[in-house]
Amino acid sequence: MSACRNKLEVLYKKLDAVAKGRVLRALWPLNDKEHRQSVQEVKAITQCIHFAMTIDECALLSKTSEEVTEVLRKHLETFRTLTEITTSLELSVKEQTRILQNDHKIQEREKILDWISTSDNESKHNAIRMPRVAGTGEWLTDTEEFKTWRMGVDSPSVLWCHGIQGSGKSVMTSLVIDRLRDDHVGQKVAIAFIYFDYRDRGSQSLENVVASLLRQVSSQKSILPVPLVELYTKLREQNRKPQIQDLELTLLHVCQDFDQVFIPIDALDECDEAMRRRHFLPFLATLQKTPRTRLFVTSRPYPEDIRKALDPVPQISVQASDADLRKYLRSRIEDSGNADVIDEDFRQHIIETVAKGAQKMFLLPALQIQSIVNEPTIGEMEDAIEAMPHDLHQAFYQTLARIQRQPDGRKRLAMNVLLWISYAQGSLTVAELSEAMAVKPGNASLDPRRRPSQNTMIECCMGLVTVDRESSSIRLVHYALQEFFRDQREELFPSGDDQIADVCIHYLLFDELVRGCCEAENEIVRLMTKFPLLRYASSHWGHHARSSHCDRIYGLALELIHSPPHRALSIQIQLFSRGLRAEYWEPDEVTSHDAFQYACSFGLESAVCSIFESEDIDIDAATHIGTTALIRAASSGHVDLLKLLMSRGADPTKANWYGSALHCAAEAGQCESIRYLLDSGMNIDLRNDFGRTPLHCATDQRHILAIELLLDRGADPNARDHVGEMLIHDAAQTGDERLMRRLLRDERVDISATTVRGQTALHCAAIGGYAKIVHMLLDVGAEIDAKDCGGGSALHLAAWWGREDVVRLLAQAGANVNAQSDHDIHELHLDHGAEKGVFEYLINDSQSAGKDNVTCRYEFEN
Repeated sequence: MSACRNKLEVLYKKLDAVAKGRVLRALWPLNDKEHRQSVQEVKAITQCIHFAMTIDECALLSKTSEEVTEVLRKHLETFRTLTEITTSLELSVKEQTRILQNDHKIQEREKILDWISTSDNESKHNAIRMPRVAGTGEWLTDTEEFKTWRMGVDSPSVLWCHGIQGSGKSVMTSLVIDRLRDDHVGQKVAIAFIYFDYRDRGSQSLENVVASLLRQVSSQKSILPVPLVELYTKLREQNRKPQIQDLELTLLHVCQDFDQVFIPIDALDECDEAMRRRHFLPFLATLQKTPRTRLFVTSRPYPEDIRKALDPVPQISVQASDADLRKYLRSRIEDSGNADVIDEDFRQHIIETVAKGAQKMFLLPALQIQSIVNEPTIGEMEDAIEAMPHDLHQAFYQTLARIQRQPDGRKRLAMNVLLWISYAQGSLTVAELSEAMAVKPGNASLDPRRRPSQNTMIECCMGLVTVDRESSSIRLVHYALQEFFRDQREELFPSGDDQIADVCIHYLLFDELVRGCCEAENEIVRLMTKFPLLRYASSHWGHHARSSHCDRIYGLALELIHSPPHRALSIQIQLFSRGLRAEYWEPDEVTSHDAFQYACSFGLESAVCSIFESEDIDIDAATHIGTTALIRAASSGHVDLLKLLMSRGADPTKANWYGSALHCAAEAGQCESIRYLLDSGMNIDLRNDFGRTPLHCATDQRHILAIELLLDRGADPNARDHVGEMLIHDAAQTGDERLMRRLLRDERVDISATTVRGQTALHCAAIGGYAKIVHMLLDVGAEIDAKDCGGGSALHLAAWWGREDVVRLLAQAGANVNAQSDHDIHELHLDHGAEKGVFEYLINDSQSAGKDNVTCRYEFEN
């Protein structure tokens, strides 16, 4: 019995130890082998106890009554002790099980949310609110327009706050977000927001923005909303990501789970007009009409498309209030290193002078106060006040002049930092830019002692650059400054592309990188950590070299192109950084690229011509997965090079695993490449090995301009893909309203065409719950009661999947509510696959229509 007790106590201590730690509670203390062994030991202990008690019972027969009583008393004490241990053990096991179950639920929740979006909006919000001075901005939240909008009772759902550049709109947005959060703690209210940013235009597509809003709203529910979980389950089974229509519809449904949903949208004018904003504004209009949803929008006042979309709504002009500006200036003076030498009279003089010339913006005073407090003495501060610029451009030029007056080393560093940020093809991290500053062209390696620190780079630039703490990206302080450098960079940095190309190519040619490509993903990650500039240099050196007219850069480019190990590694890092499938960056593929193909991938026409002249090449040579130089040029949009290759006899029908040059250009949305290939005589309906045409390929990434081009040039809209479906089925299944609208304008489109399951586009849209698509199809005459292979109508399928909006629409349009399928599934004979609301609607509809002959069955578990 003592041995049994000891074993149980050891097991209990193991389980109890992890229950006392916050982190360890989520961990099961036993491995699989220990777990099985412990279960067996507990069973053995139970048997031992039973056996021992049996033996003791036999032994008791020879004892006196006093001895029996004493033995039984000891047994009772032992039994009570064992009972306490086993009870504690049972409770510990139950607690561990509960923790594991909760941990699994948390992991599954995060998995679904990450599947929708991984954007880090909170970090962006924290970065913008950080410089906000306490007590500023309250004039906005005290306005009647804001109060009326926030109350949301019989008031417009949109409030538009517009202001000139540098007027503090983003900081105001951060204030509104914080105020809404404070005012609605514990209420059934969701707050989701978007900060548009000129630096992130590539990632702020409509799909990404809506996905981010959906994630934010959904994460504010203790249990993830059913529409989101259903979308995840459905699309995960199909192994595909959600389309924009899936995201929009789910967001609108999820918003209805709240009493109110507030959506602040900052800097709408920084959303690229040509590529993004024309799609985002219609979505705003949809949100505007959605019950319980309230929008707060900031932008500059003059973009015509924004004015047209928002003019009818209440507006507030955002400008730096005098009180806010004075608080801000006082805060900057107190936080400066010279606060101890500035007395109150001089402090007031600075504040009065700067505030007087503020021109209703924060950006200009921010630059002015920076130039003043950076001076070391009172006298020099007074000189700075006298020379203070009176508009933004003057302020920018004056700051550049102050940069030029620094010691040579600091001046050189600052101008290099500004050059790189101005010319960069994308965002740069602090580590990447610091690495670039340390590269000395001509050296075969990098001296880490030459890397400038983050603080040094920022200080040398005298307030023109800042760092996003969460993302570690280094950038210009304001969109207005970005516009200034965009317009003036040729004057300020006439050889910017040359200098960046020089650094990037030298970096890629370092001796330490002569080893060539990596064998595994973890090796790539380690190498990119050791060499921070690899990502940018590999991805963009060719873009800068193509813009260069320097013979030296041309020679360096040829050296890189003709170095097999450096070339292979650069290609691997480039394709890996783009997040492509492993087939693209595995060693067999990247080492199969020759110099000719590599030059074509960046559109380096001079290098290509040089190779033509000096080497006997196979113009149609292919990589391991079949990619030719022509495919690389076409999919990258290098049309001049495409023409050169075609004139030299390149075969446009040569295909890689995905398809020909035309298929790849369509998938990439390269309209000019598509147009040239078609003009050259390529078959517009050419099928790849999967039986797909270029039109199918353009649809993969929803390149609407490429789709329109192909349709206008005569592509067959009724061509079936490898699973027997047409574009109209794809548009209906994904709820793609833009694609469906374009297809329905084409009189060749067969709206009655069926899939292998006998389903028309109307069936497909009904299953997905896409009411707008259903409405479009009905408007052009789609047969409302058409049956699929199982005899099911669109109404059958919409009812079965619980698509209440579609059921209402079909019933009101005259669908036969009494119809039965071949499997005897009646619209009103719904089981667990349907929604209660669908059932109730159909019952009410049939009764209102006098359909008393209907027998209804409803099998929901209450």
